[in-house]
Amino acid sequence: MYSTQFWIFFTISFFCLFATISCFTTTLLDRPSVQQRNVFMTSGIVIFYIIGHILHFTATGEYSLLLSAKFEYTANLCLLAGLYNSFAGFNRTAPNRILISVARSMPIPFIMMISMASNKTSFWGFNLFFKDFSVKTGPNGLSDLAFERGPVFYCYTALSALYALLIIGTFIKNCISATKKERLLIIKMFLRLVPLLAIALIFAFTEHKRPLTPINPVILFAATALCAYLVHKEKFRNLYDLSFFAVVDSLYDPLFVTDTNFFVRNANTAAKILFPEYHKANYKNQIQIAPELKEILSQTVYTMDVKNLRIASREFCPEPHRIERDGILYGYILVLNDITEQSNRFMQLEHKNLQLSVDYKEIENDLLATRSKIVGGLIQYALEQDSYNGEHMRRTSNYAAILARQLQAAGKYAGTITNEYKAILCQVVPLHDAGKIILAAQGKSKPQDKNKEDAGQDAYPSPEHVNAGAKLIDRLFVNDQNDLFFTLAKDVALYHHEWWDGSGYPKGLKGEEIPLGARIVALANEFDSLTVKRPPTVPFSFAEAYTTILSQSGIHFDPEIVEAFKLARKEFLDMYNQVTKSK
Repeated sequence: MYSTQFWIFFTISFFCLFATISCFTTTLLDRPSVQQRNVFMTSGIVIFYIIGHILHFTATGEYSLLLSAKFEYTANLCLLAGLYNSFAGFNRTAPNRILISVARSMPIPFIMMISMASNKTSFWGFNLFFKDFSVKTGPNGLSDLAFERGPVFYCYTALSALYALLIIGTFIKNCISATKKERLLIIKMFLRLVPLLAIALIFAFTEHKRPLTPINPVILFAATALCAYLVHKEKFRNLYDLSFFAVVDSLYDPLFVTDTNFFVRNANTAAKILFPEYHKANYKNQIQIAPELKEILSQTVYTMDVKNLRIASREFCPEPHRIERDGILYGYILVLNDITEQSNRFMQLEHKNLQLSVDYKEIENDLLATRSKIVGGLIQYALEQDSYNGEHMRRTSNYAAILARQLQAAGKYAGTITNEYKAILCQVVPLHDAGKIILAAQGKSKPQDKNKEDAGQDAYPSPEHVNAGAKLIDRLFVNDQNDLFFTLAKDVALYHHEWWDGSGYPKGLKGEEIPLGARIVALANEFDSLTVKRPPTVPFSFAEAYTTILSQSGIHFDPEIVEAFKLARKEFLDMYNQVTKSK
C-alpha cells in the first residue's frame, strides 16, 4: 500500500499535468505573448519536478532513487532557466541576445552529466556529478539516497547561484527602465513566481533528502495553478496584438473580425459603438455578425459594386476581405467605410448639378430663341429688300432638311448627322446667302446681263457674297469653334459654292475637304436656283432640274448626297409643286 504522502503527490502531479496540458492547448489555439510562452514552459518543467518527487517517495532501490534524483536536479536547473526567461521577456528594449543565448545553453552540459550519472563501477566520466552514492535508511524508516558530490555538482550549485543573480538583476533592471504601469506588472509577476525561485534555490543548496512533510509539492501545486491562471487570463504584452489593435482602434471606420461561421471574434471601438452587443464578443460569447453584414461576407466572389448600407442614420460602404493562407480560409475582415459626409456632399452636388442643368437649359432655350429671331429677322429683311432672295433662303432650307433626313435614314455620315445636327442645319441654311443682303445694303449689287445668265447663276459677282456672308456670321454670333450652330452657319455661308471636283469658289476645296453642311446646301441651293429664276428667265421644269442635278454627280455634288436626292425624289417633287402653285 502506498503512503498518504504518495497519494498527495499523485494528486498534485495529476493536477499539474492537467493544468500544463490546458496551457499548452491555449497557446496553440490563441496567439500567445512571449511572457505566456515562458510561463507555460515553467509550468511544464514542474511536471518533471513532481515526477522526481513521486519516485523519491515510492522508490526503495538504488537505481530508482538515482533516477528520482536525476529528474529532480534536471527539473531544478531547467526551472531556474525558465524563470530567467520569464523575467527577461519583460525587457522594454531589445534584450542582449548573446547573454540570453548563453543563459539558455548553460544547462545543456549539466543535464547531460546528470543523465549519464550511473553507478560506482561505470566509467569515471559518468560519475562527475555523483562521485559515489549508496542507499541508507533514514530516521523515519524510509530508504534514502546518500551520495558524495562530484566536481560538476559544485559547478551546478554555482550555476544555480548565477541564475538567481541573473533573475534578480533582470528584475531590478526591468523595474528601473519600465513605466509606472509596466513596473506594477513586473512586480506582480515576480511575486507570483518567487515561490518557484525559492524552491529551486533551497533544493540546489541543501542536502538531497526525502522531506517528511509535503511542503514543496504543495508550493509546486500552487505555483502551477498560478501559471495556468496567468496563461489563460493575462495577455501580458503581445506586441502583435497590441500593434494591431492600436492601429485598428485608431480607425474612424468600424472594423469586424469574424471566423468562418461569421461569429465576431474582434471588433474595434468604432464597431462596438455602432453595435454595443459586440463588447462581449469572444470565443466564449458566440455572437454572430448582423444579418446584413453576414450577407456581404457570405458572397463567394466579392465585387466592387457593393450596395451601401444605412445604419443608425449613417451611410457605409462595406469593404469585405477574406483571411486566407495556403488556400485555407480562416475568417473574414469587414470594414464599414463611413461615407455619410461624402454622400451628403454628393447629394448636394447632384442638386446643384440639377439646378445648373435647368439653368443651362433655360439659357440654351433663350439662345436658340435669340438665334431664331436673328435668322428670322434676316429673312424678313431680305424679303423686304428682294423678295426673290428672301423666298430662296426659305426654300433652300426646306430642301436641305429633306436631304439631311434622307441621309440619316440611309445611315450615311452616321457619325455626323444627328437629330441635333439636322435641327441646327435647318436653322442656319437661310444664312447661306446672307452676304447678298450685305452687298445689296452697301449698293454693290451688280446684276449681270439677263441674257447671259446661265442656270443657277448668281446675281452677284463671285466670290464676294460668300466672303461677305462669312463676315456677317462672325459679327452676329460668338466665334466658338465648339459651337455647332456657329460652325455650320459659317460653313454653309462660305463654302456652299465649292464643287466636288474642286472647281468651285472661294477656296477651290475638293471632295470631303468641303464641310458636309456646305455640300448639302450646295445641292439644295442649285435645285432651287434651277427651278425658280428671276423673270424673264424661264425656270427649269422638275424633270430638267432633276436630270441636271444627276448629271453633276461627282462633278459639282457629293455622289452620296446625289443618291439621297434620288431617293427623296417624291418629296422634292411635292415641294416643287407647292412652290409652282404658289407662283
